[in-house]
Amino acid sequence: MIHRQILAIDEEFQNLLPPLPKDTREELEYSILAEGCRDAIVLWNGVIVDGHNRYAICGTHGLPFQTVEKSFGSRDEAKMWIISTQLNRRQLSRKEISYYRGVQYNLAKLAQGGTGANQHMEQTGQNVQSGDTSATAQRIAAELPGARYAATRTRPPPLTR
Repeated sequence: MIHRQILAIDEEFQNLLPPLPKDTREELEYSILAEGCRDAIVLWNGVIVDGHNRYAICGTHGLPFQTVEKSFGSRDEAKMWIISTQLNRRQLSRKEISYYRGVQYNLAKLAQGGTGANQHMEQTGQNVQSGDTSATAQRIAAELPGARYAATRTRPPPLTR
């Protein structure tokens, strides 16, 4: 649906990642002004989960945009999707990527329920068996480019540009 309606913004979702650098935002604005808003703004229960910058630019210039509703089982699942989507889209530093992988890992552990303890931890949170890589870390490693090195504790190859 193409429209100009007012959408709901959740500050926690919007602030999961840092704002776009000024030059990147200007490029996005130029692109939207030249070609329109090509990518739909993604909603969950009517709240923006992807497209905050596109929505703001369209609003500033009175441009129409499309929306698509996505289904998530929980708020944490929505946050994991937001982070995963942005990690594959943005130019983030290694430190930022590492931080967001950690956020994803913690959200995934919470999704398991309980205290966040896994098979290697007592319910008190004390690690009783060190050195094992958890299934959560392995799953995140499989989903994110370059994450396998963090999950397996091996050194990644040097970056080439």
